[in-house]
Amino acid sequence: MNFVILIVLCLITAILHGWYRSLTQTSADFYEHKAEASDNIYLDSVIIFFSCLLVFQNIVPISLYITVEIVKTIQAFFIFQDVEMYYAPYDTPCVPKSWNISDDLGQIEYVFSDKTGTLTQNIMEFKKCSIQGLAFGEGLTEAMMGAAKRDGQDIGPAMEDQEDKLAELKDKMLDTMRHTINNRYLREDKLTLIDPGFASRLGNPSDPLRPHMIDFFSALAICHSVLSDAADSTKPYELDYKAESPDEAALVAAARDVGFPFVAKNNNSLDIEVLGTPERWIPLRLLEFNSSRKRMSVIARGPEGKIVLFCKGADSVIYNRLDPNHDEAIKSATLKDLETFANGGLRTLCIARRFLSEEEFAEWSKKYDAASAATVDREGEIEKACDLVEHSLTILGATALEDKLQEGVPDAIAMLHRAGIKLWILTGDKLQTAIEIGYSCNLLTNDMEVMIISADSEDGARAQIEAGLNKIASIVGPPPTSAGGKVVNPGMNPSATFAVVIDGDSLKYALQPSLKGLFLSLGTQCAAVICCRVSPSQKAMTVRLVKEGCNAMCLSIGDGANDVAMIQEANIGVGLYGLEGSQAAMSADYAFGQFRFLTRLLLVHGRWSYVRIADMHANFFYKNVIWTVSMFWFLIFSSFDATYLFEYTFILMYNLFYTSLPVGILGAFDQDVNPKAAMAFPQLYKRGIAGLDYTRKRFWIYMADGLYQSAVIFFIPMFAYGTGTTWSSRGRDTNSLEDFGTVVAASGVLAANAFVGINERYWTVITWVVNVASTLLVFIWIPIYSSLASLPYSEEASVTYPTFNFWMTVAMTVAIAIGPRWLVTAFRRSYFPQDKEIIREAWISGQLKQELGVKRRRERKMEKRRAKANASVEFVDEVIDISPDLTDSKSVISQFQKTYGDDERGQYEVAATFSPQKDYSRSPMMSDDDGDTRTPRSVFSYPPSPAANNTNHNYFGSSSPTGLSRSTVPPPLLLRQSSDPAVPSPLGFASSPSPFGGGSGAGSSMMPTLDTTMDYTSPSAIGPISPIEEELQREVRRMKRASVEIDRVSGTESPDVPGSRRGSRGSPSVSRGLSPIKRGGSGNATPAGGGLTGPGLSPVRGSFDVEAAHQDVFASSSRRGQGHDFGQDSHWEEEAAGSRSRRDDGSKGHHGGYAV
Repeated sequence: MNFVILIVLCLITAILHGWYRSLTQTSADFYEHKAEASDNIYLDSVIIFFSCLLVFQNIVPISLYITVEIVKTIQAFFIFQDVEMYYAPYDTPCVPKSWNISDDLGQIEYVFSDKTGTLTQNIMEFKKCSIQGLAFGEGLTEAMMGAAKRDGQDIGPAMEDQEDKLAELKDKMLDTMRHTINNRYLREDKLTLIDPGFASRLGNPSDPLRPHMIDFFSALAICHSVLSDAADSTKPYELDYKAESPDEAALVAAARDVGFPFVAKNNNSLDIEVLGTPERWIPLRLLEFNSSRKRMSVIARGPEGKIVLFCKGADSVIYNRLDPNHDEAIKSATLKDLETFANGGLRTLCIARRFLSEEEFAEWSKKYDAASAATVDREGEIEKACDLVEHSLTILGATALEDKLQEGVPDAIAMLHRAGIKLWILTGDKLQTAIEIGYSCNLLTNDMEVMIISADSEDGARAQIEAGLNKIASIVGPPPTSAGGKVVNPGMNPSATFAVVIDGDSLKYALQPSLKGLFLSLGTQCAAVICCRVSPSQKAMTVRLVKEGCNAMCLSIGDGANDVAMIQEANIGVGLYGLEGSQAAMSADYAFGQFRFLTRLLLVHGRWSYVRIADMHANFFYKNVIWTVSMFWFLIFSSFDATYLFEYTFILMYNLFYTSLPVGILGAFDQDVNPKAAMAFPQLYKRGIAGLDYTRKRFWIYMADGLYQSAVIFFIPMFAYGTGTTWSSRGRDTNSLEDFGTVVAASGVLAANAFVGINERYWTVITWVVNVASTLLVFIWIPIYSSLASLPYSEEASVTYPTFNFWMTVAMTVAIAIGPRWLVTAFRRSYFPQDKEIIREAWISGQLKQELGVKRRRERKMEKRRAKANASVEFVDEVIDISPDLTDSKSVISQFQKTYGDDERGQYEVAATFSPQKDYSRSPMMSDDDGDTRTPRSVFSYPPSPAANNTNHNYFGSSSPTGLSRSTVPPPLLLRQSSDPAVPSPLGFASSPSPFGGGSGAGSSMMPTLDTTMDYTSPSAIGPISPIEEELQREVRRMKRASVEIDRVSGTESPDVPGSRRGSRGSPSVSRGLSPIKRGGSGNATPAGGGLTGPGLSPVRGSFDVEAAHQDVFASSSRRGQGHDFGQDSHWEEEAAGSRSRRDDGSKGHHGGYAV
């Protein structure tokens, strides 16, 4: 855009110069004869055009690019130095790998996350197993506790009793194992499979299940790629394992602890022990695991000479490769246990085996070796060879591992949700496991309607996706769109209470060109999306679909090599340092240790960077316009001949020294809100998602302001110096071009830096020094350069500086130039404040600090004094209570809850104090039992019916809620039923008589009552305490200290005096908090209780700009039905001045201010 403005200015100058040259009988004919570059008017105009490109070059801010890179480097350094994102176990901070995308962190709309190792700890514990259809393992998982909590059960006693109960069961199991099982390698502290019945059956030689248990755990000890560490000579029976994944290490360690230790292996042998008996197996082939196979196999020759293929993998893969004549009872019983484990949030694997003959193995081995040596499509040939042997399997059992959530994950997801960011989980886990983890980590809530997309064909996927879209449209209407057709994030709309869970096979169809548009529309209208059983390529394709289809800023976060494609596809990639190596961290733009740090990276540093860069860009363009256009105004009086208005050194140094540093400091150090406030109010982030802080409108406003100020800094000095002759003290006139240009240059630099100062919100020592020094530099440079330069600029300072005209013209010009901007800014912040400005004022006044438990500087100083005084006097009663009081209806946090919605994850709570997880009530089940048997690919009801507690219940014996047969494609199943759509949203405000008079009709129902506004005291509205009152309080405190000292010396204790606590909330000397404003029917506003009202009351604050000024972006359920519009309450409190002299009866302190 600036290039366009540059070309336009040059064209106008060239055309007007040509027109001026065409005139006759002008002064140029006498004073500038033959001074033109060419006698040809047209050629001369072309020369002037290119000359103006040099004159007006500053309007294209080349230095902006350099400044932006420096500022972003500083921002990256601040991110690296943030101790709040330092993870001590890995000894790593947040490491920025890309330094030029920090502002993109403030505009993230979608976050795509892996589950294992990203949301969870990636520390696997072998919790349960199923052998021959019998489940073993005790204890509740996190997902089970979450399900019980959603059922309304009190899980507190259960959590307290579980540790003691498990410890008792573990002792009993270990006692049994010591007497019945010979296991030298048992690590009692590592045993996680706790079930005394399991140990009893394994140690009983006559138990019919014992051979199957031996086969099962022998398979775990053989089928892996784990390496065993060399045993320490001092501890020869203490084995540790190194594995490619934590899952494998957990499986082999579990086998070791129950009597089947893997001891060592090499190319020719694999040594294990079976209940104390050593066995040596000969490994023949290892068919490795990959994301497309979803299984791994080991072919080995046993001690008896038989060749056995052991295979472990996902249940869907193993079940498709079972022997057609397999026992159906064992298949269904094992499948039922798998579903039970998955419903408990456990990671499941199936274990199977097959015996091979010598001839079959020899023939297959040749084919496999040929495939391994293939030069074309080697991986495909190996896959085909593996399929030739991995069939006709027999189930040995199933395993279930628990991977606990990382610390702070539920809080982090809830905070991202409140910030308007939508989270998509892309995981390789099976569907039920992913759903339960979704509930545990707070991604799914009990009020959501969870739609499961599970289809076997493209037509089936289309039917289910369309059914989901129809369901959403019937409740909340079509998705909101902007003028450009971009789907605006419905996560900002609290009415979006849907979630989608789709499996890998269905996602394969959904990502095809014919369906991806429908799937994108469905996913963007849901508050959460979970994709299960997805491959790394599908993860990348999903990210690309949303990034390109929605034109949205996307972030991907993962911890393993399988997440690299997804990380590189997103606009910003974040890698976690974890147990799966550092591939993800090395490929990412940012790397840190825990998922919870993502909230601070986005909500604090990302938002700061976006706001800073937006402000810096606008101010940079402004300061270049004010400087360059002032030279254009001068060309009007110089025949448009591209003459410089300023001494050339001013042009060189304007962007280099005079004005770049203040704008750079604004971009590097400015803070619109404190980081603690930014974390407490995640909704502030929504402006970045919608791109409201830097728009075309703002750009043109700054351009227009620069145009006005350029005219002011040129024409006022021109009128001051051009209407008459002025003389300096040395007898020289001050009407030369050098004198005039110096005045304009000084005024321009001072106005530009003062303009930046108006936009500064965080003044530090650096800010003051840079702004003052940059402004003074131009006044220092003028005498320095004038003492060195030759005529006509020689001794310029001695000519202009002693004159009153110079200083008065500069002061008057700057005042007229930036005065309107200052007035407009002050008026807008007072009467039409943005939400961040209200929060900043609440922070400065101290109320928000008190709610968040942050001590003010005054309180910290008092504590230091108190600590010194405690050597002689103990001031226990004088401790100020600064604990957050979030139950106060007048608090800033509670009022933001009302403004932005009050759903389970959207409540405004201090994340460090309150968990966003709530007690939920489970919705009625949607399954019915009519004996319809279904395959694992069927659409099922979830959560399972109460009969799930019975281990013999068939999960797939229930029919679809729609009553459709398998041949008919069922619509997505709604797991959670919301309330009746006809019932008004709980976010709506009850209708009440208008405070302005009138009934409750259509016109008045939209008017808010005062109970729905935030009462908040402006710092400017706090009146001073009278001198008499202060003197009385000082005297009372002095007498109390004397009384305490006398009592201490005399050996007695002073009784507590009611109301004697200094600094308590009710004390008039400290309490300057909020007071409810009661408004009568006539609209009179008086403080409750007739309290004191400070002088200079601010008017009622109009609204949060996000809600009022951008209603098309931030749709709220409060706008439906009995919607509340904060923008309707932006009127003056006319009667406020009349109440300034009233006081209350002593305990309420000072009240007054504005209600938000």
